[in-house]
Amino acid sequence: MSRARDRTPLAEDGWTTLDAVLEGTWTTLVRGAASAKSAFHAPALATVSPDGAPDVRTVILRVCEPESRTLVCQTDRRSPKLDQLAAEPRVGWLFYDASRKVQVRATAIATVHAEDALADA
Repeated sequence: MSRARDRTPLAEDGWTTLDAVLEGTWTTLVRGAASAKSAFHAPALATVSPDGAPDVRTVILRVCEPESRTLVCQTDRRSPKLDQLAAEPRVGWLFYDASRKVQVRATAIATVHAEDALADA
């Protein structure tokens, strides 16, 4: 490995093993949920539109729970996202920190919470 490669933002953060990358990713996601100043606070969320096309928008990351591997955003009940999720719950998340040149992509099965404690919170 070249010296220039050793000085990447990931190496500077100690992300030099797969375990470190996984731990660092979850730590960064938790910070993204906690701070509006974090680059991971406003990720892109992709759903599938009724015609099968991707539909991508910026959302606010509200909660990140590494133990359960849960990411939470919120939306208005009138949003088209809810009908899209009812028809196809698979989603894609994209987080990007330009200053560190770190991109995290995640796929998930979304669950809509409308009448429960999570929605109330």
